[in-house]
Amino acid sequence: MKKLSVFILFSIVLMAPTAFAQREDHLKLESDAEYVRGDGFFRRIFVTASLMSAGYAGDDAERYTEPNGFSAGFLFDLAGQESFVLESGLLYRKLGNRVTDGFLGADYSGQYLSIPFAAKYYFGGQEATSLYVKGGLMGSLLVAENNTLLSPGARSWETAFLAGLGYKVALARTTDLIVELDYTRALSSIFPGSSVYRSDLSAALGVGVDL
Repeated sequence: MKKLSVFILFSIVLMAPTAFAQREDHLKLESDAEYVRGDGFFRRIFVTASLMSAGYAGDDAERYTEPNGFSAGFLFDLAGQESFVLESGLLYRKLGNRVTDGFLGADYSGQYLSIPFAAKYYFGGQEATSLYVKGGLMGSLLVAENNTLLSPGARSWETAFLAGLGYKVALARTTDLIVELDYTRALSSIFPGSSVYRSDLSAALGVGVDL
């Protein structure tokens, strides 16, 4: 959690001067005849990286300690008009924790390929500096795990509810910086036969390019 707090603080410090400046040249896009926004299905792509702090809920949640993780990948704004878009993409996520049973303990980590699908709303419009919110679902395929003592291993597929709050800063006509906080809550338990559900909070930085 300390690493996540430092990451969030660094993100705010990095974002603040640019956000206040607001790049007047970008805010005048509608009157700039040299730049015409296309109406294609793919609106923009974001390359993102995040630090994750996982929490757990359920009858045996106290056995799961030292949660941590990170993710990296790319996201697309899709099929949008004005303030509303859809978001999808592909993320690599690595999550770990320590599971204890009396005096015994085991370190566990899982690696996932995740596909989010969410509705996103830009309060100031998708072309300018704007606060945004999003909500939807994320499916994750387990591709590898470090599991020496736990049997059986984690579920091969996980579906989670996804919600996010972010801020997009217009750096140039076709380039943006995003800072985002996301919350995911798994709809099924981590391991078959258990009642423990993962609940993750992540802080992300990303760079976007219009397509």
